[in-house]
Formats: sequence, structure tokens, C-alpha cells
Amino acid sequence: MQILRDYVESKKLTQDEFARLLGKSQGQVSHWLNGTRKPSTPNIILIAEKTGISTTKLLKAVTS
Repeated sequence: MQILRDYVESKKLTQDEFARLLGKSQGQVSHWLNGTRKPSTPNIILIAEKTGISTTKLLKAVTS
């Protein structure tokens, strides 16, 4: 998901740091960032809470 890649790059985070921020595995986050898998609704809510990215933007990114 480009929106997540943009966030990680803007905050100068590694995938591992971003995964720790979310309490998720680095592998799971890697799939989201590379677009091979999409986060579930509960994970979208978690990402929104931890990053400040709106759930609306995240849902649009997941469905497009």
C-alpha cells in the first residue's frame, strides 16, 4: 500500500520499527507495504490509531 510506504518513508522508519509500532510481525508489515496482502479491518483501525492516517484514506487504499 503506497499510503503506508509513504508514511514509513516520511518518518524514516524501517519495516521492523513500523512493525513494532503496530505490534505486528515484520513479515506481515512487509506484505502490506509490498502490496502482496491487504490489512484486515481491525488492522486498518490499528494502523489509523497508531499513525494518524484516517481510516477513510486507508480503506480507499485497500479497496483500490
